[in-house]
Amino acid sequence: MPSVVVQDEDYIQLLYQVGRLYYEEGLTQSEIALRVHRSRPSVSRLLTAARELGVVRIEVSVPLRQEEHIARALEQRFGLRSASVIVSGGRTGDALTPDLGRAGAEHLDALVEDGTVLGVSNGRTLAATAKALRARATDRVTVVQIIGALGSENFMIDGPDVTRAVASAYGGMCRYLHVPLLVPSAAIRENLTADPRVRRSLDAGRRADLAVVGVGSVHLTDSSPLFEGLRSEEDLESILAAGAVGHLCGEHLDHRGNPLDHPINERVIGIGLEGLRQIPMVIGVAGGAEKGPAILAALRGGYLDVLVTDDAAARYALSQTG
Repeated sequence: MPSVVVQDEDYIQLLYQVGRLYYEEGLTQSEIALRVHRSRPSVSRLLTAARELGVVRIEVSVPLRQEEHIARALEQRFGLRSASVIVSGGRTGDALTPDLGRAGAEHLDALVEDGTVLGVSNGRTLAATAKALRARATDRVTVVQIIGALGSENFMIDGPDVTRAVASAYGGMCRYLHVPLLVPSAAIRENLTADPRVRRSLDAGRRADLAVVGVGSVHLTDSSPLFEGLRSEEDLESILAAGAVGHLCGEHLDHRGNPLDHPINERVIGIGLEGLRQIPMVIGVAGGAEKGPAILAALRGGYLDVLVTDDAAARYALSQTG
């Protein structure tokens, strides 16, 4: 429990002033004492109270370690504009997600500016990226959902909620895609995408200035939720037999990065791989050894301009020839 009782708003403002002078402007306690007409011991007590009452919050974080030489090799091999590689330290899956999200957010923050139209997909890594964004005010930023919704029980990773979280960080507007990611047939997809509202959202996604997407695996041990409850076991067996190694923007890919020649891709609602190609800058955020083949396929297909990944997936991609 706090050791200081808050008396009034003026006291809180004093705590804020002292905290800002000390932690943001770098003044010493003696300098602050002169500024606020208090003794130095009093300033020390005020700083303690500011921390205890939550006026000042101190966060200690370890800087992300990056394998710079691996990142440069990825850029050179696959013609990327930029790559970031975090050290996995043997971690896979969810254990990597927060670090990948922070690295993805750094790239996104550097690229979003006033007037940007930003397309986003969904999934755990995208949700972590949204969470790690630095909140700041922008003008006329629009965030567009570029693939259909999962209908997942974990709503935080679904397209509408990731879209909303990113838009909130930038004080921007949202444009949602109110359809499922995967529907039972190509005919249903055709009917849904004929709706003028859906068509306008898809067109807005294809005209985005920038997109941030995850890369999904079809590895049997991968716990990616993207198609959970949508894709049947029969679907999975069939696409694996057809040579699928992963999916990007909802569409399945073969090992060369080509759209899989399979009926499942005709049931996906989103801007599609060709729509993704129309976007000037695409950031891919994905990692883990199990996603190596899917990430490599996305790189071979030329869909990504920026890649945020880990050293295990990066080494896999670099080890493959052809």
